[in-house]
Amino acid sequence: MSITYTKDFSSTDDGSVLSGADLENIQADLNSQVAALAGTQTVTGNKTFSGTCVFSGGNTHSGANTFSGVNTFSGNNLFTGRSCIALLSTTASVDMKAAAGPTTLYTVPAGKTAIITHVVIRTISASLAGGTDFDFTGWKQTVDLSSITSAFATSFICIDCNNAVYTPAVASSTFQITNSTGATGTATATIDTFGYTF
Repeated sequence: MSITYTKDFSSTDDGSVLSGADLENIQADLNSQVAALAGTQTVTGNKTFSGTCVFSGGNTHSGANTFSGVNTFSGNNLFTGRSCIALLSTTASVDMKAAAGPTTLYTVPAGKTAIITHVVIRTISASLAGGTDFDFTGWKQTVDLSSITSAFATSFICIDCNNAVYTPAVASSTFQITNSTGATGTATATIDTFGYTF
């Protein structure tokens, strides 16, 4: 990272006295161009992040930003200027047996609206045979998952909007799964919820 200083000092300035204005300019240059290690700061321009980066809290990413390596985005992150569908939540050990639930899969952050684009059911503990009617809050209803019979990581199903019309999930609302006719036997699953917020 390079910093543009109001005055460029050189060896010819050796022995010169820094004026109050010089010190003020140096401080202002550092304050306006150096990333803070704590607190809230607005970083503008095009940045490249590499390595292992952790972004937490409420972050707004705008412009052309490149994230490479292993990056973790936690908290309420907003990407502007470029839309992306993200993994909103992962819920493990969801009870898929009949009469269980409802189970909350995702809570929309305060001040945001969520569009749920698809849901992945994976890593089941046992067959979901008999599970012919699972309902997702404000989204897809009567979803048949009875065909998922291979346990653990050997099978998954991806449920999407299938060109249907749905209502966006409002701030602080919950996206849930309800087992209207769940699996006949005891079974759990991991459920990934995908979409974006605005």
